Amino acid sequence: MKKKSLTPSAGHRFLRDEVARQESEKKYSILLAGGGPGALATILALANKGKAAFRRVVESNNQESSGIAVVTQSDCIGSGSLRNFENVPFLSNSPGPDWTNWLPQNEVFGDLQGLPEAKKVAAENDVLRFGPIADLLDALGDKIHQVLKGIHSCDFFPNKTVDTVEQCFRGDWNVYTDKNEPALSTTNVILATGGKSQPIPPELHSFQAKIITADSVHSDIHQLHKVALAAQKKGGVVWVGSSYSVGSGNYALIEHAQQQGIDIAEGGSHIVHRSPIYLYFPNSQEAELAGYTNFSRRDIDNDPNHPAVHRWKGIRNVARDLILAATSGNEKRITSQQVEHLSEAKEEYQNAQIIIVATGYPASYVRIDDSSGMPLGPKLSERRQAVCVTDNGQVIGFNDTVIPGVYANGLAHAPEKGGAPLVAFNAFGEVTGPALIKHILETRLK
Repeated sequence: MKKKSLTPSAGHRFLRDEVARQESEKKYSILLAGGGPGALATILALANKGKAAFRRVVESNNQESSGIAVVTQSDCIGSGSLRNFENVPFLSNSPGPDWTNWLPQNEVFGDLQGLPEAKKVAAENDVLRFGPIADLLDALGDKIHQVLKGIHSCDFFPNKTVDTVEQCFRGDWNVYTDKNEPALSTTNVILATGGKSQPIPPELHSFQAKIITADSVHSDIHQLHKVALAAQKKGGVVWVGSSYSVGSGNYALIEHAQQQGIDIAEGGSHIVHRSPIYLYFPNSQEAELAGYTNFSRRDIDNDPNHPAVHRWKGIRNVARDLILAATSGNEKRITSQQVEHLSEAKEEYQNAQIIIVATGYPASYVRIDDSSGMPLGPKLSERRQAVCVTDNGQVIGFNDTVIPGVYANGLAHAPEKGGAPLVAFNAFGEVTGPALIKHILETRLK
């Protein structure tokens, strides 16, 4: 049953609510929307609360609600879209252990740190690419799926996308997917829906034949080779954007050109950006010396393992020095041009052989309605276009009030900790996830 009207009458709404209730065979305690790192972190955080708490959610069989439903866009849970970036270098302080130290070793899923994929990642302390991380996430997904599918009250709904979350008169939620199917009824909704690609800026529409995405450069070695060849001419390659993909992409470009004996021309790779190119720094002093002001000094200086300034849109540390050298004029193969409007670089677009769009990833969020069909939210962060949440991960609506029973994590939200794949997976598991799960257990599953 799919929603037909945004503002139906109260009678129609009650009838539809009742029909949805009758069509749904069960009401879940939790519906988890997503199948990537954020979804994995949600399940692992729940397991870290212990088997008793885990059973309260996924094995309970009371009259009100029971079990967990997992709705995924693909046919499994695991690395999600992260697999598209497997050749991208990922670097943090001790990158391997960052991904594995917090993995639970308990009676729910066993020794996850002992997985071969986890050991391989944990052993990496230099430049770690996303490929091994994606392998680890897929292995975790397989392990979790094997456990959960053996639990009667846990159901998977693969190859579906959550479209609308709608409040019922009785305070629960009906969740509709893009498959025009009956609603799934649940007490709590956790949105771990990840990010989505930005549309091509309108200023570039007339140059469609030249445009590729930063994703394709990172995931396709043949595409990267074409970019390197185009960069043999000054202005041959133009990057549009200021996201981390600009830095990691140019790092990959320089590395590939050196390996293949390709000489990149002076100014062969040109960056057009409106916002400053975002960087990671090990401490606030270095950030200030580089001219950055929009960061939390407390977060950086009090946590030596938190190498972030603009942590939502930072480039990898491995590319930082390259971009700083380029913007200071010391790395002449890469040039940059900050503009107020993208249309100011029309001549650069015309002269380029390849234009690479790297404008970042806003959150992929769903519509949330009240019982009358009017939108409740979510409220979006103005700069990040991410879903705003409380410290417990509760989604905040348009009117700055908390929407009861709806939570978000990873790229789908903008709390103090969150955003990048590592943070969605790691910090959510350590900080936001336990708070969210504790809140659900204490307030919604009494």
